[in-house]
Amino acid sequence: MVTVKSIQFGVANLFILEDGGMIMIDTGAEKSIEPYLKAFSEQNIDPEKIRLIVVTHGHWDHYGRAKELKEITGAKVLCHKNAVQALKTAIDPEYIPSGEVGREFLKVMPDLIQPNPTPVEPDIVIDDEFDLSPFGISGKVIYTPGHRNCSLSVLLDSGEAFIGDMVMSNPFNGEICL
Repeated sequence: MVTVKSIQFGVANLFILEDGGMIMIDTGAEKSIEPYLKAFSEQNIDPEKIRLIVVTHGHWDHYGRAKELKEITGAKVLCHKNAVQALKTAIDPEYIPSGEVGREFLKVMPDLIQPNPTPVEPDIVIDDEFDLSPFGISGKVIYTPGHRNCSLSVLLDSGEAFIGDMVMSNPFNGEICL
């Protein structure tokens, strides 16, 4: 049975799945690695056991610390082929605020819009589906375009699903919202 641990950073959530192996879904984009190490310690997560980091899509708050976490864990980074450029350059042209609404949003949440993601070279690039059993998890990664044309979801054999940006933290009060 897969054990799920959730770690919340700002508006981003990352999930650690553990069974015969351990994987991470998304990374968040904290400004340093220290909050991750603290959260791992508090939840008794040995980062060296994480074998795979699944990036659900090419927004910085889902891959922003993937490079550093890859270095600490030795895990492989997996993404969809349409997210490769965003991960490799840490630039997402669709995420540049413009117009009146964008300017107002920048005033309210500058850290959210002006992140500091680190580019990362993905190790595994998929087009459609990926079996997680070699990483000790009974399930698969599936292509689920919608939020982005590079969106991936993790579907466990138990029926549980993890979908990037389906669940997020409210940036104003920290509560989980759908």
